[in-house]
Amino acid sequence: MKSFRIGFALPKEMHEPSSGEKKVRMTMDRRKIGEKLVKLRGSRTREEVAVGAKITFRQLESYEAGIRLPRDDVKMRLAKFYDVSIEDLFYEA
Repeated sequence: MKSFRIGFALPKEMHEPSSGEKKVRMTMDRRKIGEKLVKLRGSRTREEVAVGAKITFRQLESYEAGIRLPRDDVKMRLAKFYDVSIEDLFYEA
């Protein structure tokens, strides 16, 4: 059986800043993300947040503990649940 890779390249203008723009590198820190998630949860239980964000209790627990980083679809659900931007919740410049 032959295997092959399907992929695509972004147009140059999508991954390189145009003249005059400053290139900003965004990073993720699991520990800091976990702290943000705990702070946003406030007095709610993990179960309430997990059900509201449509993830498992164990997933939320591992994100808050800084053990794992969520997949992109989970990032979107958590940001929507907490009514914050994905960038503010998961990235730092």
